[in-house]
Amino acid sequence: MEKITAERVLAELAEIAFADLGAEPAPPVKVGDKLRALELIYKYLGLGDIDKDGMRTVIFELNGIRREVQVPDEAAQKNIVKVPMADPEDKSQVGASIPGAVSKIAVKAGDRVEKNQTLVTIEAMKMETAITARMDGTVDTVEVKEGDTVKGGQLLLTIK
Repeated sequence: MEKITAERVLAELAEIAFADLGAEPAPPVKVGDKLRALELIYKYLGLGDIDKDGMRTVIFELNGIRREVQVPDEAAQKNIVKVPMADPEDKSQVGASIPGAVSKIAVKAGDRVEKNQTLVTIEAMKMETAITARMDGTVDTVEVKEGDTVKGGQLLLTIK
């Protein structure tokens, strides 16, 4: 173990974390004058396995306390299929309220819909949840099909 400044530990942890991931380390972080004199004791412990989202866990000790930080593995990120997420502030984007399987799609592109009309039904743990329109309009795109597994917040369709 080695005693170093906060500025240096951040730079070295970035190098260690990204060295095995094939990415460039982040530039050193500037720490305010008051923290610059702070000495931290760190010890790199290793990397975790890649998870389903293409992230790795960097494991280290900081002042004797074990820490784990999630970092993207760029090589694995290339193989991960990213799903579009609905913007909760945009009423024209209809998102899944829960994760589950799409059991029924009640509309298709071009259909006229009214506020509170059921658009999609999602099944999770033998329970069905109706996803409704938050505005009147016309269905612009349908992003999923029956039988698809969706994440909570995933974009299901858009209304214009």
